[in-house]
Amino acid sequence: MTWLFQSDTVLKAVRHVDNDILKWHVNNVAYPDSSEIVPYEYGTIFNNRTGLTQLLSRKDAAYFAEQINSQRRNKWNLKNKRIRLYDTVELVNNRLETILFSYSLPLISINGKYAVIVEAFYCGLVCGGGYYNLYERQEDNTWRKVKSFNEWAE
Repeated sequence: MTWLFQSDTVLKAVRHVDNDILKWHVNNVAYPDSSEIVPYEYGTIFNNRTGLTQLLSRKDAAYFAEQINSQRRNKWNLKNKRIRLYDTVELVNNRLETILFSYSLPLISINGKYAVIVEAFYCGLVCGGGYYNLYERQEDNTWRKVKSFNEWAE
């Protein structure tokens, strides 16, 4: 996660991170033919639009669900000086002075080659959004963002 905070500079700014870790929901990892599972609010990871069924298997989906089910209510413990943590925010004219980012814990594929992380941002009462990011581990053990999907905005 430290690598992500230092490397992902989609919006050039100091990162302001919500103290609470963004929680996953197990329905996010429903496979396309899992008829008994109702898709979660922003859709599932494995659907025709994301293309992840080309890279990740049904076993990966089950492993993701296992990781989600073992989540606990956590807060970030960041040692990165470029990141500031917030427990609460104050709005001025229904907006934040700076954008507040929230991240999920990464879901790692069985082989350790891929990770999926949700990044959400909040900038006021009707300002915010987010997306899921797929990262691929490189040979030098760094991560490269492969794609973003399931984007939403307020």
